[in-house]
Amino acid sequence: MSVTAPAPKRIELSLPALHPEQERILRESSRFNVIRAGRRFGKSTLGRHVLMNAALQMAPVAWVAPTYKRLTPQWREICATLNPVIARRSEEEKHIDLIGHGGEIDFWSCDGGGFPGEGRKYKLIVCDEVAMLGSDLERIWTRSLRPCLTDLQGGAWFLSTSKAASSYFTQMYSWGQGERPEWKSWQMRTADNPYILPSEIAAAKQDLPAAAFLQEFEGDAVSFSGSVFTNLEQAIVDAPLPEQYERWAQQRSWMAPETEFFIGCDWAGAGRRAGGDFTAFVTMAKDGTICAIERFKADFALQRVRLAGLVSRFRPAAVLAEENSIGAPMLSALRASGISVQGWTATNATKHKAVEALALGFEEGRVKIYDVENRAVLLAELMSFEATSLPNGMTRFAAPSGGHDDLVVACFLAYLASHRPRVGECAWSPI
Repeated sequence: MSVTAPAPKRIELSLPALHPEQERILRESSRFNVIRAGRRFGKSTLGRHVLMNAALQMAPVAWVAPTYKRLTPQWREICATLNPVIARRSEEEKHIDLIGHGGEIDFWSCDGGGFPGEGRKYKLIVCDEVAMLGSDLERIWTRSLRPCLTDLQGGAWFLSTSKAASSYFTQMYSWGQGERPEWKSWQMRTADNPYILPSEIAAAKQDLPAAAFLQEFEGDAVSFSGSVFTNLEQAIVDAPLPEQYERWAQQRSWMAPETEFFIGCDWAGAGRRAGGDFTAFVTMAKDGTICAIERFKADFALQRVRLAGLVSRFRPAAVLAEENSIGAPMLSALRASGISVQGWTATNATKHKAVEALALGFEEGRVKIYDVENRAVLLAELMSFEATSLPNGMTRFAAPSGGHDDLVVACFLAYLASHRPRVGECAWSPI
């Protein structure tokens, strides 16, 4: 006699619904993903969606939070959503086993020190509010979480508002901006969540200082403590670049001296010589307004083409470029093509003076940064820029280990060019 087994009971679950911008991020996602977002954008909701979907595919996954207090609400939300398919849960261990084989979720907090997830293997890890970890983030990622993904070739999501622009989180964000192929990153605003009333955001903008609004609602990396460059919050202008600067550029032939433009250039190598560096150009008006920020990787010929395009657009009074190493042949090629460019030789002493000059410009409020492309990257570099005392008594200025200062160099070169003596006072000829 044959017996037909009853069909398994169908269980329907409702994962967190995603709004259009969350869905777009999911479509564009890579193996490692970084979201730097304003409050209430919905980054944690997206994180829960991704985590539970992976666990339901019978994979071991983990949720990581900076503190136990931050962990508990996510534990409750996920338990409530997956309750119909939970085979076993441990409140004490913060662990869930799902019906079937292989689907399990660990929850880790980082406030007890140690290495969360050590010895485990995961298909996916979601790390929430990671900027709160500060300098511990690098240790936790490189010595604990990243090894957990090796066996299953797993992926990770890093979610946070921006609490520390000089943190390892900012470096991870930069990896997702084209620096590493397996990484992807997004900066999202509170306004990108369609369920948040625009009137609430407008009211907050009136109530908060500009820097606080940029951090909490725009997702900008705004953290000003400990930076070589102070008073940066006063330099940020939360508005597009005024049209008058484009008009001045077009009217170069009769501009007054105060409407002149200056370009600072920091070169990067090409191919293997480039390493992790970027070519960076910063255009600054005589009044200290930063009008254009370019940061890219390209071969030497294309670097010169990009600079020529910038020169054509702004018709600068001067272009100042680093002359060290590859800079010398680059300057020769530019001059041969008809572009007038001046050289700057980088030494510890000359860099010291240039950095001090730009730092004073920010301190005295003489530099303004409108909402132009790559502003967030420039601000992140400025705020993470470090001063280190050397044994000989001098100070070394540079990005933190693993970071970048290409835009910082281009910025202080543009500022230096704008403050050099005018034509007739030295051998400094405009274009």
